[in-house]
Amino acid sequence: MLDIVHLHDIAELYSKRAKQFGYTHKAVFWQNQDEQIQRFTHLLSLLNLQSHSTLNINDFGCGYGALYSFLEKSGFQIRLYNGYDISKNMLKEAKKFLHAYWWNKKIRLYFANSALYMADYTFVSGTFNLCHHHPKQIWEEYIFFTLRNLFQQSNKAVVFNLLSIHKQPQYEGLYYANISPILDFCQKLGYIKNYYDTHLCEWSIAIFKDKY
Repeated sequence: MLDIVHLHDIAELYSKRAKQFGYTHKAVFWQNQDEQIQRFTHLLSLLNLQSHSTLNINDFGCGYGALYSFLEKSGFQIRLYNGYDISKNMLKEAKKFLHAYWWNKKIRLYFANSALYMADYTFVSGTFNLCHHHPKQIWEEYIFFTLRNLFQQSNKAVVFNLLSIHKQPQYEGLYYANISPILDFCQKLGYIKNYYDTHLCEWSIAIFKDKY
């Protein structure tokens, strides 16, 4: 199974982008900030949370912490934010980007390839898209292994997104999902909701511990 050592090549790509672009959407390979926010919005909408709700979250593949900023600006109260990433340079950018929030000690950043602590919700935005040179079957095994871990470390739900196999054009090094086996796997873990963005050709999927 892929671990943080075997993902060194992907971590290096993100580290180079962090050095080049700092805490911006370009550092995490998003074409523009609007599409980055659109993806966050899709994930959040699956959870049916009320604005101004208090959240305790894991952010797996947190990058420079853009999700935290999005949730704060959307009116949510973050009780605890655990951000995990495999790029040390990206975590350095996250500390810079989130410096205004450090005083209340509700932000924790970890150099890790798994969720180390429990949270109510776990967000995974874009983390599974960059497979680099890893074969599709191996990458899917990694996704399933990771989702099991994240689901175990979530009190309520995990939400994540994937590029669709129908997305065009397609680029080398990116993972495009045949969604049927993904949904079959998720249904074995818990109750699922999903949304397909026909413009972006991307899936957003939530796995709940309890029936919603």
